[in-house]
Amino acid sequence: MSDPLRVVSWNIRFGVEVDAAVDELVRVDELVHPDLLLLQEMDEDGSERIASALGARFVYWSVAAHRKSDRPFGNAIVSPWPITEWAAVELPHVAPVSGHPRAAVRARLRIHERDVVAYSVHTETAALRLARRIDQFQRIADDVRDQGLANVIVGGDFNTVTARGVSALVGVFASSGLDRAGATAGGSFRRAGRTISLDHLFVAGFETSNAGVVSSTAASDHLPLWAELRMLDR
Repeated sequence: MSDPLRVVSWNIRFGVEVDAAVDELVRVDELVHPDLLLLQEMDEDGSERIASALGARFVYWSVAAHRKSDRPFGNAIVSPWPITEWAAVELPHVAPVSGHPRAAVRARLRIHERDVVAYSVHTETAALRLARRIDQFQRIADDVRDQGLANVIVGGDFNTVTARGVSALVGVFASSGLDRAGATAGGSFRRAGRTISLDHLFVAGFETSNAGVVSSTAASDHLPLWAELRMLDR
């Protein structure tokens, strides 16, 4: 069995506090030297700055600028491992008020002599009714099946503000053989005294040896979610 991989998923609000994020990524024990960093709400420049600070490669995709920030609003995958190909995965439905579309980014990486497919995902907020957000979950699950790989990592902000939303997400991904990594890691978002599990990691072909959230951050309103994963023997 290979050494564990460190995976981090982090929504950095509007991609603004990049310097603060870099500081925490190189200083906080649970975040340093990630094998895979999945970022949301980023622009390309911020993604490149983080990748450069980590000595890593990156891929990035944005569909449009966010109406509140007027900045590109997209997802990135950052890794020191070779990225052999990548693509955008367009999600069905748009934001009910702004009409903003969503897309995930998918990359194939070569890790410990195996192909691994990774996704950085940011689905629509709860302003879109759950049935339509489930369509977005299903689009990712279908794409996972289409890739036909044994080793898969999916992470990001799924805007699951209720237990019902989390249950729906877990059920959809289970249909594609994905297990929730670090289900007991704790909530990643705090508002009005509540801690909510908006951010999640799902895997196939790995076992989770440890997981958690970093309890405070200066870079975002989301807490970074991390996990240590061991690749299963063939």
